[in-house]
Amino acid sequence: MTAAPQFSLFIPFCNERALLQVAVDKALAVFGSLPGGFELLLVDDGSSDGSESIAVGLAQRHPEVHLVRHPRRLGYGAVLTTGYRAARGAVIAYSDVDMPAPLEHFAQALPLLKDADLVVGYPIGVSKPIHRHLYTWGYGWMVRTLLQLRVRDVNFSFKLLRRSLVDELQLGAETGFIDAELLDQARALGGRRLEVPVPYQRRSKGRSHFDSPVVAWRTGAELVRYWRAKR
Repeated sequence: MTAAPQFSLFIPFCNERALLQVAVDKALAVFGSLPGGFELLLVDDGSSDGSESIAVGLAQRHPEVHLVRHPRRLGYGAVLTTGYRAARGAVIAYSDVDMPAPLEHFAQALPLLKDADLVVGYPIGVSKPIHRHLYTWGYGWMVRTLLQLRVRDVNFSFKLLRRSLVDELQLGAETGFIDAELLDQARALGGRRLEVPVPYQRRSKGRSHFDSPVVAWRTGAELVRYWRAKR
């Protein structure tokens, strides 16, 4: 096995044929010459639209790219947990395949980990449908109220963590609640958190898997179960 890289980025996806190639090309362009080495993990949550075949081809063509697959769809929490466990870098981050945060900002944030254990981004310049703003506001209120966790945007997919912190996490969430679970555990472990503003990019193709009241309900319900278990 080759030496562990300095930086690991993983991209979770499920049925994202239109975006996967674009995301990988961008990641390789931004991080391909990063000092200390770089790996890109593609974590497939049971795709069936052909994006899994695209991922296989990308891993075969690029030595930095590795594919991890779930045989069936297990959900967002499971796919992020798989990514964190599989990543080997000294610093680990993930980006959703629609790249809501410009990947260049991950590279710019790496030096900040000299004085922090995790760097958490919050979006600026956000343009979303009103119902998505309501989901974000309502869920953020629940996280602040129940967990006393004051983060500008809990679920924004811009988080860089030291390997030493990731190794201490015991993640078990099944939904998008995994981001709040991660931040709550990091706080309990004494992790030093730094928040930074990051420009928001709208999805260019397809539809977000989170744009659903059912998904919002399941995420909120898992937060409540976690809170009750802690009491």
